[in-house]
Amino acid sequence: PVLGLGLSEANSGWSALPNVKDELDSIVLTNPQDKRGIFPGLEFLNQSFTRKVLRDNASKHKILHIATHGKFVPGSYLDSFLLLGDGKNLTIDDIRKLPDLGDAHLVVLSACETALADAMQDGVEIASLSYHFLNGGAETVMDSLWLVNDESTRFLMENFYQNIALSTAKKPVTKAQALRQAQLSLLRGNNTSVAIKSRGGIVPKPVTGKPNDSTQIPIIPKNMLILIIGQPLF
Repeated sequence: PVLGLGLSEANSGWSALPNVKDELDSIVLTNPQDKRGIFPGLEFLNQSFTRKVLRDNASKHKILHIATHGKFVPGSYLDSFLLLGDGKNLTIDDIRKLPDLGDAHLVVLSACETALADAMQDGVEIASLSYHFLNGGAETVMDSLWLVNDESTRFLMENFYQNIALSTAKKPVTKAQALRQAQLSLLRGNNTSVAIKSRGGIVPKPVTGKPNDSTQIPIIPKNMLILIIGQPLF
């Protein structure tokens, strides 16, 4: 089953992410009459997405999908966080305190900068947000190095899970293959977006040198940098 968690409303000074609700609805099958979801599970949106809900349910699901704002803080990695639906921060310390994630086949961090890491002045590497989910036992983590556009991320995630659902014993589809096909779908111009709303703490800069097109940013390259880390990939 899937545990879907997300924030779509503006909260704590962060902008609204209107596509998060559709993203979760298209992935999580909440009841037998649900015509949109793909995999059965539970969905917690906005105020219902709390630290306690995550802690109490994370170890009970094969897939953990979190769609929200993410913020990586260079030089102060413990301050990096995912934004909870109640406006509080899910910090690295909070992730470390989650129950064992050994039964989680996949953790998807549908947010900005969750794969970014840092290094201290002495060269010691500082782990990313996603690393701590892996270290907590998750088999595979899907995350992002950069800012990701809200609408394009939704389409990417929908396509990704649709591809996963096509997997059979005779024709298995790996997570890496499912992601690659979803990325190619966006690259070919299917379900693309020119909106600049992102799931991170940095406002994307307009493309320079194109005065008639200054409100657009190169959405597809940002989505193409979404990656999978962990095992198994093949």
